[in-house]
Amino acid sequence: MEQPQEDQFLMDMQNNETLSILSTLFELQEERAYAYKLLDEGHKIYLSTAPFHDFEAYQQVVHNVTQDFKRISGSVMELERNLREQHPPLASLVSQLQCLEQRKLHLTAQLQLARQNILESSEPEAEVKSIRKEMTSVIDGINDILSELKYEAE
Repeated sequence: MEQPQEDQFLMDMQNNETLSILSTLFELQEERAYAYKLLDEGHKIYLSTAPFHDFEAYQQVVHNVTQDFKRISGSVMELERNLREQHPPLASLVSQLQCLEQRKLHLTAQLQLARQNILESSEPEAEVKSIRKEMTSVIDGINDILSELKYEAE
């Protein structure tokens, strides 16, 4: 007759662990958002030093932010592995989140290059608008996944 209590205890432990994993994921997402902010601010400063761009300072910002992204991504992948054992649907969402974050980072780099090209060669802003449109779509996807994860956490 002890089995139902033990089963409930194990379920409660798994739920607590899942909540802890999701809480850590949300903290990592906040760190990722801050890293994007630093990258954007560094790029704005870099562009403001035209025509004598301070490439070394910007390169250091990119290096630091890249290290943060690597650390965060590694941590998120570890959380995904832990979720995969306990809650595969949540792990799948985290995997999708990682893919979208990777796409966002790629688009961020493209956007920065496009902005620099506009300043240096007076190219039309159509490329920037196109990248921003795709970036908005990716960010919406990220927000949808985060909302779904928050719903699951509640």
